[in-house]
Amino acid sequence: MDALVTEVERPATNIPLTQQSRREQAIALHRNGHIEPAVEFYKDHLKQHPRDSTVWSNLGACLRSQKHFQSALACYQRALEAAPDN
Repeated sequence: MDALVTEVERPATNIPLTQQSRREQAIALHRNGHIEPAVEFYKDHLKQHPRDSTVWSNLGACLRSQKHFQSALACYQRALEAAPDN
């Protein structure tokens, strides 16, 4: 298994990731084409930070790449609500 995915699986140990590091892990996974785990990390981050427009947008991009167009659109709308000037 790819080293990046192995690193992501590490949180199953006793050391939890902080929300910021979960966000960073999600972005790294997304950039490297690991969409499924990125989606889960983005969703987890948004539970604690529902106004993070960047993560909403990134989640929308992941969902769009999976052809979940309605869900992607909903994420983009949430991103705009969180940061209307963006």
